[in-house]
Amino acid sequence: PRPKPKPAKPSLIERFATAQGYKKKGKNRYSHDDGSWIARANGGRFPWERHCADGILARYLWPRNHCLEREPLRIEADVWDLIDQYPETYALILANIEGDPVEVEGSRLRAMREAGKITLFPATYRLVYSDDPPL
Repeated sequence: PRPKPKPAKPSLIERFATAQGYKKKGKNRYSHDDGSWIARANGGRFPWERHCADGILARYLWPRNHCLEREPLRIEADVWDLIDQYPETYALILANIEGDPVEVEGSRLRAMREAGKITLFPATYRLVYSDDPPL
């Protein structure tokens, strides 16, 4: 007999929202008793947003089921640029060493970089071919 398939594990954003006291309200939305919510964003580099009860955007969220303490994380340069320029508005949702979701705010990432806890390395470059001579 075949072993029964394991039930699908909830996504990182779902586990994060639940741990923060949010309840699932549809496929791409979580609501809190205090009136705040987390919802999937339309477009943009950060796929999730957390809003205050009054509707004001509190933070853009970029979830990755990845433990930074276990291995390096690759992120696109424009994602890092947003975090670096607006550290209070952008955050990563990552897994801690136990696998639990944690919010790592841009300000904490910057402080970790300044303290030498993380190092930013340029990992990739984009090459674009053109027949046009340079100006």
